Amino acid sequence: MSFEDREASGRARCSASFAALVALVLLGPGCAGPDATQPRDERLNVVLVLSDALRAANLPWQGYPRDTAPNLSALARDSVVFPQHLANYPGTPVSVSQMQSGRFMPPLLMSAEYVAAPIRAIEDDLLVLPRALGEQGYATGLVSSHPWFDANARLLDHFDSAEIVAPPPGTVPYAPFEDLLPGALGFLDARAKDGRPFLLYVHGMDTHAPFLPHPEQGGWDGPEGFPEIFDLYDGEIRHVDAQVAKLLGRLEALGLMENTIFVFTSDHGEDLGELGEVWYNHGHGNTLRRSQVHVPLLVHAPKRLGLPSEWPGLSRHVDLAPTLLGLARSGVDLARYRLDGRDLSPALRGERAPEPPAESWAHSWRFDALFLPGREVVHDQWQGGSRLFRLQTDPHNYPVPVPEEPAGGELERLGERLEQQSAARRAEFDAIPPSYEKLGRAWIGVPTRLAGGSTPPSFGDSPDDDRWTYFLPKLLRAHPGESPPPLTLETPWAPGRYRVAVRLIAEGVAAGYAQEVVIHVHGLRSRSVIVDASQADSEGLVDLGEHDLGESFRVGFVGAEGGVAVTGFRLEHVGGAEPVAVDPEARERLRALGYVE
Repeated sequence: MSFEDREASGRARCSASFAALVALVLLGPGCAGPDATQPRDERLNVVLVLSDALRAANLPWQGYPRDTAPNLSALARDSVVFPQHLANYPGTPVSVSQMQSGRFMPPLLMSAEYVAAPIRAIEDDLLVLPRALGEQGYATGLVSSHPWFDANARLLDHFDSAEIVAPPPGTVPYAPFEDLLPGALGFLDARAKDGRPFLLYVHGMDTHAPFLPHPEQGGWDGPEGFPEIFDLYDGEIRHVDAQVAKLLGRLEALGLMENTIFVFTSDHGEDLGELGEVWYNHGHGNTLRRSQVHVPLLVHAPKRLGLPSEWPGLSRHVDLAPTLLGLARSGVDLARYRLDGRDLSPALRGERAPEPPAESWAHSWRFDALFLPGREVVHDQWQGGSRLFRLQTDPHNYPVPVPEEPAGGELERLGERLEQQSAARRAEFDAIPPSYEKLGRAWIGVPTRLAGGSTPPSFGDSPDDDRWTYFLPKLLRAHPGESPPPLTLETPWAPGRYRVAVRLIAEGVAAGYAQEVVIHVHGLRSRSVIVDASQADSEGLVDLGEHDLGESFRVGFVGAEGGVAVTGFRLEHVGGAEPVAVDPEARERLRALGYVE
């Protein structure tokens, strides 16, 4: 069904809809369940279910040749499908923060093992979905198995209840989705009793590596020749699908479905080695390929809203929060917030013609990209310049990026648009001003930006190319026997005096790495420290002393011999910094980013 041709009768057919599936399971044959009468409270509930690292390409309604999600496919036939929905970052903490705030560069509302600068304040004009709904009287609950929802995850401050489910001791790293159901179902039962409108956010980890086998599912019908990793990944998708059906069944049984916006999505996608066996062709966070940012989005809403079955064109994670607030008739005034995303709900309700975003911007630790329907332009901050790709699906529905030769100055025009977008975002992110007394202690990965004319690190992992190797924003390595050239990296920072420590990887010592390198900390008074593994404490930390830093944390690595593996830094503000010129506008931007009160 398109915006121009809505087949309302299709929504009412029991045999083709998810409502019919639930009715058959819970209530017996026929179209059972309460009538969709207009509730006294116009506000709708919101249930947001996220399956971590689930790419769109492996789902049936996106063209995948395996039936990985029969229950969600039934839901899709009775929902708005967003077939070209794109995340704006290929990693969880940033992506979750974007989808909860509608902003490209929000403060990190979720923790990360490689970024742990404490957030001191959430500004008034930052949309935080549970906070905005809570102010309107909504009950808000979160249930997740993700370990980065911890004490530093400021998103949790704005939920009435948050249950982080740990895995059984000595087993898998994440609790399975079925362990999230008791908390989620209990929350729904309580809302059915008290009648409050609610937001429930369920964040599962089953589709995130490591993928576990589910032999009870049997084999796969359809095409053969799928690699084993596909069998495992697809099995996890089907497992999540079965658990989501139970959650939907409880909503229907409680009579809540008629007054609920139900959303299914993911934070980012996944590569499964389609383009080769090197490390960056697996997982996520390391490139901006479509496979890592194209994620599913289904929005099921009460029939009375008259929504279409498909959104035409692109949609983005930064559009999700404002659109859900609009669809839910939540009473939230979006005009009070500074947003990058758009409220698509008026177009979905048919109140105006749909105007999908013409493009979607995304970034990672190394790349920026501009995504268009079927095409993308990618900028590499290490190598400079931009490249244009078109997409070509392979037999497994993987979107292969094929280099395209642009004509008529097209790459220059697209590259200019990409640079404009990226420059605007950098202006937000780089504005970490000198409110250093508020920053406290921070853990960060190895900085990602090249400085001082450095030779870019290798993106591969050759043990004999005499270059540094960079793995994600948290590991810098030189193999034994290599003598890489000097390398200087930097990241924006808040000026002040800090005690700096570098973290070496203990496993590197066991593997024969000498862990000897000269680290040069560039500050108001720069100096070098000779580092070796014998100086490391039990956490692998080597104290580099106190340094007066300027508006960036800049470190150089010189003279690596015998193997070096560095996984990040700890910076602890110790006071007494020399006076630094304060830019009032920059100070205000840091407050807006949430790093100071």
